Amino acid sequence: MSSFSQQGGGGGGGRGNSNGGGRGNPNGGGRGGGRGKKRPRPRNNNKNGGGPGGGGGGRGPIPQQQQQQQATPMATSSQPPPDPLAKGKNSSDSKFTEVAGISANRRRALADMRFEFMTEVQAQTLPVCLSGVDTLAKAKTGTGKTLAFLVPALEIIEKQKASARPRDILTLVLSPTRELAAQIENEARKLTKFDPINIICVIGGTNIKTDQRKLAANQPVDLLVATPGRLIDHLENTPGIAEAFRAMKILIFDEADQLLEMGFKPEIDKILKYVPPKEARQTLLFSATVPKSVQTIAANALRPGFKYVDTVGEEEQTHLHVKQELVVLPLEKQVAGLAAVLHRCTRDESNFKVIVFFTTARVTGFMAQLFTAMGDFGEVLEIHSRKSQSARTKTSEQEAEAEAEEEEGEEEEEGEEEEGEEEEGEEGEGEEEARGGNEEEARVVRRTREEKRDLIFRLDLPRFVAVAVVP
Repeated sequence: MSSFSQQGGGGGGGRGNSNGGGRGNPNGGGRGGGRGKKRPRPRNNNKNGGGPGGGGGGRGPIPQQQQQQQATPMATSSQPPPDPLAKGKNSSDSKFTEVAGISANRRRALADMRFEFMTEVQAQTLPVCLSGVDTLAKAKTGTGKTLAFLVPALEIIEKQKASARPRDILTLVLSPTRELAAQIENEARKLTKFDPINIICVIGGTNIKTDQRKLAANQPVDLLVATPGRLIDHLENTPGIAEAFRAMKILIFDEADQLLEMGFKPEIDKILKYVPPKEARQTLLFSATVPKSVQTIAANALRPGFKYVDTVGEEEQTHLHVKQELVVLPLEKQVAGLAAVLHRCTRDESNFKVIVFFTTARVTGFMAQLFTAMGDFGEVLEIHSRKSQSARTKTSEQEAEAEAEEEEGEEEEEGEEEEGEEEEGEEGEGEEEARGGNEEEARVVRRTREEKRDLIFRLDLPRFVAVAVVP
């Protein structure tokens, strides 16, 4: 039972009738149950007939702490945590349990997420960030940067939220894309499973009034995840937000190089004018690359003496290791040429991934229809600026579910490898993926404002092929 389940009165129900009075409101009373729905009178007995609904429960006050619990109900399961994940290619030899400053609830959440070993970026940045030092971290995408900044941020929030005023915004995470922002929010909720906080995510393509209602609630915003454009909208048009920013303790830039590549430099400069000065906050900046533009942001946003953590080094960029080909064709032959390239890349592969980029949303939609009619690549999904945000979100959720299923399959095969030979394990993994079928997924790919390219489809399978069609 959650800790707020006994606040206020509840509505009564009709006897013996599943369609009787409504349920009581666990959040402090509210309306009572409606009149029970009458059912046909049985010939011999009417014990199951609907009766009148119960009276309304009294409206009770909701303490601020319980309001925060409503956003993410506290988990109280006494079940042991699941077995931890095996060490991956990005894992270090250090464990989360070895890091000082991580609370017991956070450790429980990490164990529940099956994380035991930290990745390199986590092992190198967590002790620094937890000590309150500003940090610039260089790490490749997909190496665990999200947990690297969320864990210390949540620990700092835990210490600061008791003194926060209603509507104060304690932590801001800036994300370059809507999908990444939603992913950060999801990870934060998992990490706070045993000590819920108030987490709000504001991104473009959603109803701004819904954001405003959440931000106007009479409680602090412990963690705000935002894309730059929507955040500027709130700072300029939502009453009280600019003032709420003055209480900010932590500012986080995720994928800073992408933020700048996508043209958000003016928005970043404007946001920095609203937050407290860098001397009065902690700033964490995570990026896959650190070009001069990122160094400039670091110099402006981070305090002098900040810690620079590099888990990449001076190795060559990824694209130098990827085979690339260029085909020049006249416009009238591009469709046939694209089909030929895709057939060549996929004919000998049962498992593959394909992403095709086009220069406009209209062309993307047309090509999606065309490849659907061809029928050679299964279901074709499309994502572009003419699609609603709900459609994009649905596709991203499908992708996340597919990735989770894929991870489960891999973990099962890893267990088999420990019992048998590695080659047998790899064959079993391939068979498991084949049984999963060819699940087609799509991913939003966003480019700079001057040159947006849209994605037509992604076949979510192990081999990867990317094709850009440019006139």
